[in-house]
Amino acid sequence: MKRKYGLILLILCLALGLCLCGCGKVSTSQAQQYLDGENDVSAEETETAAADTESAAEPAANSAETTDTASDTAADTSNGSAAAAAAGTAAGSAGSGGTSSGSSGGSGSSSVSGNGSSGGGTSSGGSGGSSSSSGGGSQSSTSSAPQCTIAIDCKTILSNPEKLKSEKKSYVPSDGVILKTTTVTFKDGDTVFDVLKKVTRDNGIHLEFKSAPAYGGSYVNGIANLYEFDCGNESGWEYCVNDWYPNYACDNYKLENGDVIKWRYTCATGRDL
Repeated sequence: MKRKYGLILLILCLALGLCLCGCGKVSTSQAQQYLDGENDVSAEETETAAADTESAAEPAANSAETTDTASDTAADTSNGSAAAAAAGTAAGSAGSGGTSSGSSGGSGSSSVSGNGSSGGGTSSGGSGGSSSSSGGGSQSSTSSAPQCTIAIDCKTILSNPEKLKSEKKSYVPSDGVILKTTTVTFKDGDTVFDVLKKVTRDNGIHLEFKSAPAYGGSYVNGIANLYEFDCGNESGWEYCVNDWYPNYACDNYKLENGDVIKWRYTCATGRDL
């Protein structure tokens, strides 16, 4: 009997062991499947995260490219502006360097005629330039001071050599011209006498005069060492303005712009002039 129960107990133990082994295998298989599933999920999550990272990186790269493009555009714009500014500066320098007559770079030109009428020339330059240009303001200079001309001669002596004192022959020029026509600038209110003193002083020509109340002022009795009465009893100096011979003293004749003065030696109280 005991033997029988022992055999049954052994069978039960074997059956129980077999059951436990089967359950263990099932559990082990399920555990392996669970682990494999977890690994797959982790791999998928890793791939998804990597894809998201790449997607995030693409806008950043696009943004960097946009920034580079904007920088290049700004650089090109800056270079273009700098080139345009340099070209404008060069054009302005060329215009201003342009001359007084061709842009102060320059300043205007002026010309004054011999009879005192003044002609003003304007200068024109390029743009940015000179005296009368789009870049530089206009400039002109005009002589405003009045002018006259004066000449001195003793040509009548050449026609009356027999009347001339012998000691005076060396003072008579071969052509009879003591001072060629000379342009003189004078001040308002100056007289014929003022201009005569100026030109004789400037040209080193002898001049002698005296006060003559009866004559109404100063009387010129000697120029270039030729005096009155050196070539006859009717000889001496007379002056004319614009071919008119005034009958009063030279320091009473006030000049006007453009007057033409002549001092002439006469051997016949002006009849030979």
